Amino acid sequence: MIFLRGRRDLEQAQQWFRMAAKAGDPDAAAGLGGILEELGDLDTAEVWYREAFEKGKVDAANSLGILLQKRGDLDKAETWFRAAADAGYSSPENFRNRIRNRLAGSKRRAIRRLKAR
Repeated sequence: MIFLRGRRDLEQAQQWFRMAAKAGDPDAAAGLGGILEELGDLDTAEVWYREAFEKGKVDAANSLGILLQKRGDLDKAETWFRAAADAGYSSPENFRNRIRNRLAGSKRRAIRRLKAR
């Protein structure tokens, strides 16, 4: 399966990852989420990242946080970054994303304050 994904044959890889994910493999569920995200199907990618996390794939919470961050849903992204950290996932990327979300949230609050004046 990894070979297919490495060749960028995403459509065929998606089929294999989907079969394994439906059979309960959390790594395949996370991989399928990544493929779907790359193909632009963010709603379905979100479903599979959640599935992977629920089955014990801790880094899927971080992947979901990144997806939500790309969408601009910073509050939900922060929730998933925290879930990843709370479950033991620790990476520089997770930390940077959490900081980026806090800064973006501070900026949004400052803009709202200025507009309220």
